[in-house]
Amino acid sequence: MANVEKLQQLLGKYQDQLKTLKELFMADGKIDDKEQATLTQIEELISSIGASIGSAVEGASAAAATPASVSSISGSVGKGGDNKLEDVKLVQELLNKKGQNLTVDGDCGGKTIAAIEAFQQSEFGWKDGRIDPGGKSWGALSSGASTSTNDASTEEGGNTENTSSEEGATEDTSSTDDSSSASSDAAASGEVEEALAANSKISASVGAGGKNQAEDVLRVKQLLNKFGHKLTEDGNADAALTAAIKDFQTKYRGSSKPDGRVDAGGRTWGSLLGMGRIQGHLEALSKQYGVEPAVIMAIQTVESGGNGFFSDGRPKILFEGHIFWKELKKAGKDPNALRSGNENIIYPKWDSSQYAGGTKEYDRLARAEKIHKEAAYKATSWGEFQIMGFNHSTVGYSDVFSFVEAMKVPNGASLKAVMEFVKNNNLLRHVQGSSKDWAAFAKGYNGPGYAKNQYDKKLASAFARFQNV
Repeated sequence: MANVEKLQQLLGKYQDQLKTLKELFMADGKIDDKEQATLTQIEELISSIGASIGSAVEGASAAAATPASVSSISGSVGKGGDNKLEDVKLVQELLNKKGQNLTVDGDCGGKTIAAIEAFQQSEFGWKDGRIDPGGKSWGALSSGASTSTNDASTEEGGNTENTSSEEGATEDTSSTDDSSSASSDAAASGEVEEALAANSKISASVGAGGKNQAEDVLRVKQLLNKFGHKLTEDGNADAALTAAIKDFQTKYRGSSKPDGRVDAGGRTWGSLLGMGRIQGHLEALSKQYGVEPAVIMAIQTVESGGNGFFSDGRPKILFEGHIFWKELKKAGKDPNALRSGNENIIYPKWDSSQYAGGTKEYDRLARAEKIHKEAAYKATSWGEFQIMGFNHSTVGYSDVFSFVEAMKVPNGASLKAVMEFVKNNNLLRHVQGSSKDWAAFAKGYNGPGYAKNQYDKKLASAFARFQNV
């Protein structure tokens, strides 16, 4: 197998080179035709080497011995892992049992990492290329079943306070049995398609009556194709593009009079990004949580408000001074003693007049971080679903810092987190089966102020619309 080992080393080398070139070419914000041709050439070479390796080792995994009987691996395997020889061998053997075709040699090269990612994507709908001892990926790999957490209920409903005038934030009473491993398994890998990136944007309007600059038209076409359209991905603004925009506005935004235009920073643009990011995760999450895809789409549409990221790439946040007050007390700090000069970030009761809004919320957060970083993060709602930081363990993260890092990357981690929140607060039961109790769901998710904001009606309407998509 000496030749195979050399091929695997070569494969890893080219994979690293591809990643480096992508980062280099994106330094000016775009990849031109010449640069794309170079990347395509390397990708084809990687594919060819991978095929050669597969042919060379065909049948080898079938003849491999049954994995040794061990309770776990001693260290992490995969991207950034310890990658101890015997641990890697065991993971390779188990992956082969799942249909992969790896050489069991203890070398955690590019093909092994790719196999881990393929397994995770199939099993959970996300991937980070790493398996940790006792983690969800290890549990599924070694037992053949996903080790999802048990439902747990909380005393109070709701996870956000960005729109309700009552205190609806759930106390952190629900946790998962394996939250320490979930934070690493579900952490953002950073591998996000360019069109769906946090800072993805168009410079001007596209479609009917738009400026239709070639690069903007291409980006909109790339996103529309996520929803089943088959537009030619070029810079030509034609009738098919306008028709596809109208179709998206009607089916996914519920527009009764679609205008066939996508404005820079507008609602249609935000929906294309926000909903486009979940398309590749719907099937797996639907199966995992036992709900229809339309349920997940309704939650995303109503609760996320479209794109959960600012144009500079940072996740949208809202800092809550009254939660900061509570978290400071939990951390052994006296909020009264710290309030002077900080009245707009430390206060005992919910007060929406203190919000700065938009990116200015990061200024409030920065001041709070200087007082107590962990408490500040816990007192902030993050990303598309504005999940409060103090709920980190409820949604599968061992600490608030790993939760925040995951929310910074638009790769499905936010959607996974909100589904864990819904499950672990015993809200799934309201939206499973043929009968849906959207009022009970909205009350549990948004708090007692849900009726005033008509969240239940908005969710029911969105669900009905998505059932027909």
